[in-house]
Amino acid sequence: MILLYAVTAGAAYWWWWAYKKRETLNKYEFENRTPGGVVEFKNYDDAKKHSNLKGRLEAQMKIAGFITVVLGLLSMFVHKF
Repeated sequence: MILLYAVTAGAAYWWWWAYKKRETLNKYEFENRTPGGVVEFKNYDDAKKHSNLKGRLEAQMKIAGFITVVLGLLSMFVHKF
């Protein structure tokens, strides 16, 4: 049972970490947006890294959120029976 709680807490922390990292990317986009609404990067590689990282963080948040919810529901089910 403690392992279930530990994994749930780890998944919740993973979600929180990805959320904070994504916020730094959103801040970068906000601070480097042109009046036309385009985010400027120094070169193509930086733009590609930014885009890939943002996509990975979104995926991590979805996976970690799913794990947290499923394990949280499982722990409620286990306590009930």
